[in-house]
Amino acid sequence: MLIKKIAFGNLEEAFIEERLTDGVNIIYSDENNKGKTLLFQAFMYSIGNTPIFPGNFKKDDYYFYSMINCAGVDYEFLRKKNTFLVRYLQEFHIFETLSELKYFLKQQNIFDIPVIEKNGREKVADLELFYELFFVGQDSRNPSNIVNKGYYNKSDFFSMIIALKGYSNISHSKELDEIKEEVKAVQNEIKANKEYLKLLKTDKNVSRYLDKFTSNEEFEKFQSRSKKLNDKISEIQRERNREQVRQDKLNQLLKELKSLNREIKSGNVYCTDCGSSNISFKNRDINFDLSNVEVRKQVLNSIDFQILMSKNEITELTEELNEVQDEFKTLLKDTPKDFKKSLLYSEIINTDIDYDDKLLELNKKLHSLQFDKSILEQRGLNNKEAIKLIKEDIVTKMNTLYKEIDPSGKLIFDDLFTKKDATYSGSDGQVYYFCRLISLNNLLKHSYPIINDSFREGEISTGKEELMIKHFKTLNKQVLLSATLKNQEYIDNKYENLPDINAIDYSINNDSKILDSKYIDEFITLLKKFNIEL
Repeated sequence: MLIKKIAFGNLEEAFIEERLTDGVNIIYSDENNKGKTLLFQAFMYSIGNTPIFPGNFKKDDYYFYSMINCAGVDYEFLRKKNTFLVRYLQEFHIFETLSELKYFLKQQNIFDIPVIEKNGREKVADLELFYELFFVGQDSRNPSNIVNKGYYNKSDFFSMIIALKGYSNISHSKELDEIKEEVKAVQNEIKANKEYLKLLKTDKNVSRYLDKFTSNEEFEKFQSRSKKLNDKISEIQRERNREQVRQDKLNQLLKELKSLNREIKSGNVYCTDCGSSNISFKNRDINFDLSNVEVRKQVLNSIDFQILMSKNEITELTEELNEVQDEFKTLLKDTPKDFKKSLLYSEIINTDIDYDDKLLELNKKLHSLQFDKSILEQRGLNNKEAIKLIKEDIVTKMNTLYKEIDPSGKLIFDDLFTKKDATYSGSDGQVYYFCRLISLNNLLKHSYPIINDSFREGEISTGKEELMIKHFKTLNKQVLLSATLKNQEYIDNKYENLPDINAIDYSINNDSKILDSKYIDEFITLLKKFNIEL
C-alpha cells in the first residue's frame, strides 16, 4: 500500500498534499498548529478510521479524499460524514456504513483484515482495530491498551496479530466442551441400550418406567441454559430481520432507480430542474448526477454490491442461528437422567427397535466423536504454543530495538502492552511506540505504510532520533512521520540535510488554518471524479 495523495475541504476552503514519496517522509514545521496532525487524521478518517479531530474542527462540513495504490491499482476514497465512495479501474462504489466499507476492502483483497473471535462470535476485525497495526496518532495514546478501547481491547489486538500470522485465533473451547458432553451422552446411551437389550431378551413384557422427573436443581440448570439459548436465538433473529429490512430497502431503491420514480425511502430520486432530464440520486450525505448513463450504471452496480453484502450477512447470521438452534436441540435431548429414562423406557414399549444395530451405530458415532475431540485438543495445544512463541518473538524484538535506541535505558518490555494505567515519562512513550511499530512490521512483514504522528515528542535526543530514522529507512517502505522542530533545528535545515529523506515543510501554513481557498479549484476537480453534485 502506497499513499499518493491526501486532500480535504469543501467548496470554500481545502488542502491537498501530493508530495509524498515511497520512502521516509517527514512532515515538519517550526511551530505547532500548522496542520500536520490534521493531515494524518484526515487520511485515516477517509479510509474509515475512528475520528480524533480537534473539538473545534467541524468534520461534517468537509469532504475527505485520499488516493492509495495497492498491488499496482490506484484506489480513490472520498468520505462525507458516514458515506464512503471508492473509485478504481473506472468503477466506483457507495457505502453508507463502516461495515460495508470493511467487507468491501476485505472481499476485494485491498486490505488483509483478519477474522477474530469477539464475544463468542467470529467476526471480521473492525477498521479502527486493524489500522492501529501501522498507525500511531498524536492523541489518546495509551501504552496499556489500544487507542480506541471500548468494544475492542488489547486482547483483540493480539488476536488480530495471531490471525495475521496464519494461526487460528478462534477458541474451540466451547466446541470441545460440546463434543465432550456428546461423548459422555453417547457413552451413557450405549450403556442404557445394553441394559435395554438385556432386558428385552429376558422379559418381553417389561412395564413402562414411571419414575418422575423431580430434581429441582437440575431442572433450574436446564431452565437457565434454555433461557440463555432462547435469548441468543432471539437476538440473532432480530439482527437478521434488521438486515433483511435493509436489504428490502436496497432492492426497492434499485427498483425505483431503474424506473426513475420520484420517491424512495433509502434515498431520493428527483428532478433537479422541473420538467428537465437532469435526474439526481441522493443518499443521506451526497448527491449524484444520474443524467450521465455511465454514472447511473455505476450507482446501480454499487447498490447491487451492497445487496450482495447484505445477503452474505444474512447467510452468516442464518448459519449462526442454525448452530444455536442445534445447540438448543441438543439441550432438549440431554435432559436429566430420570426424565430421559422415562422417555427411553417408553420407547421400548411403543416401538420396535433393533438394539443390536443401534449399538453398532452408537459405537461408530462414539469413535467419530473421540477422533474429533483429539483433533481439537491437539489443535488447541499447537495454537497455545504458537501464540506463546509469537508473543515472545514480539517482546524480544521490542527489547532489542529499545537497547539499540537507548543502550542505557531502564525499560524492559515483558508484553506488547504495559500493565493497566502504566505511563511512560519523557521520550520513553515515543520509543515504546516506535519499537512496537517496527517489531510488528518485521514480524508480519505487512505491506502497509508506517504512520507515526509526532514521532519525536517527549524531548527525544538527537542521537535517538537519528537511530529511529535509520531504522525507518531500512524498512524499504513508505513511512510518514511528523515533527515540530526547535528554532535552531529549523534554521539549520535539520531534515533537509538528511539523505534519502523526503522533508516537507509545513511552516508556511497559516497558524491553526491549513485549509486555504487557493486549493479550491483543484479540490473540486477531485470531487467531480466521483460524479457528485456540488
